[in-house]
Amino acid sequence: MSEIRSTSDVDIRLLSPEESARLDIASYAFEASPAPPTQDREQYVPFLRGSRLPHAFDATGTPVARLAIYPQRMNVRGKILASGGVGSVASLPAGRRSGMVRALMRHSFELMREDGQAVSALYPFRPSFYQRLGYAGWIRPQWAVIDPAHLEPVLKAGVSGTTEWGRIADKWDEWCAFLARVQRETHGFTISDKPRGDLPQFRNDHWVVLVHEGDEVTGGMTYQITSYGGKMIVPAFYPLTVNARYTLLEWIARHADQTTEAHIQVLPGSWPELWLHDVEAPTTSRDDASWAAPMGRIVSIDGLTGIGAGEGRVALELMDDACPWNIGTWTFHGTGEVLEVAPGGEAQATLAIQALASLVFNGAGPGSEPESFRYRGWGNADNVADALRGIFPPARPFIHDRF
Repeated sequence: MSEIRSTSDVDIRLLSPEESARLDIASYAFEASPAPPTQDREQYVPFLRGSRLPHAFDATGTPVARLAIYPQRMNVRGKILASGGVGSVASLPAGRRSGMVRALMRHSFELMREDGQAVSALYPFRPSFYQRLGYAGWIRPQWAVIDPAHLEPVLKAGVSGTTEWGRIADKWDEWCAFLARVQRETHGFTISDKPRGDLPQFRNDHWVVLVHEGDEVTGGMTYQITSYGGKMIVPAFYPLTVNARYTLLEWIARHADQTTEAHIQVLPGSWPELWLHDVEAPTTSRDDASWAAPMGRIVSIDGLTGIGAGEGRVALELMDDACPWNIGTWTFHGTGEVLEVAPGGEAQATLAIQALASLVFNGAGPGSEPESFRYRGWGNADNVADALRGIFPPARPFIHDRF
């Protein structure tokens, strides 16, 4: 049964996974349409369970817009926080340009707060739209394009350790355990909770390679091959040791007579052009396999306590049009290890919530300098720039999950 949870002039109701799956809203927005009458919509139900599914209804009681909030876990500067992943944002033509999606987004923040989700992430259809709702952009992941034939020196190098290979469904438990380790070491790394998080297992459309060094799994990757003589698409490439990196590259090199290009999504700071001599490894953020650059938001400021931080103290008056519980003065104290957040203090600057999101996720570094905020309409942080640099050193988030 649906649950009415309207908090605005728009009629918003929470639908069950079964109710949501029967509607045409998401399929109209993201798939070829009209869909065949015989299309099995029940196949989507398992991946909606556990998610919040607010829908907007028009004056006639017809559902015209929807989104999904997927429960997730995100590494934010070393601390794993509950996160709300916003996906499947869609509207029928009758609901567009009417404020319904905006109302759904505002309502979703209330639901996230109820569920203890301190942060949120999404892949934007239009970044400026979500920026106005409090999100700040992340760097776009980089893809390295390598001819597997150029990796021949790795085949002769003699990597150590062993590899384990199979379809993702057959290696699912091992892959998930490995991802949990990668998450602990990677800022921004996001994993969806069950059952949504099990989507790759049920689709079973990727190969998995795991690198073992002794009793420890030190590297892993997933990949697909488009065709004979085609591309090897590697959306997850996570070596945790140098040996694991070259072991994974050796596996790619074994496909030199089968594929012409390996497209590898790399973690920030990987520098693939330095991996081997005479190997051209141009990187791009606009690969055919890439998605839009993610965006992140702070849903509840007080939930940031305990994330990693540098040293410094500053009191900021925060403005947030969509999350009124964030409005007010907050004191941020970086101990050199963790961040302590408390309400109150004598405000030294007034900033928009987008500025705080950019500092938390990207840090006070290139592209997110505190002095840039006044040019972006986020307030003036010039007089507290040094303090913010001390508390929020530069960071490069990497999201992993696709939703």
